[in-house]
Amino acid sequence: MVKMLEVAGLALVGVMILSFVGALRPTIDAGTSAVFWGCAVGALAIILYRRFVKKRRETSQREF
Repeated sequence: MVKMLEVAGLALVGVMILSFVGALRPTIDAGTSAVFWGCAVGALAIILYRRFVKKRRETSQREF
């Protein structure tokens, strides 16, 4: 599961960089593209989810 999230996050960051540079759709303003912001939100969601799972796992280990 962790490796899948890492690969998905890496892919999102890669697409985000390409859309920021304007390689995907050069006619649209690069930094304001919906693709860029969608990938940024997706990458942030993966980071927050992994942090939540890690914190929950640490909490459950302390109880035992």
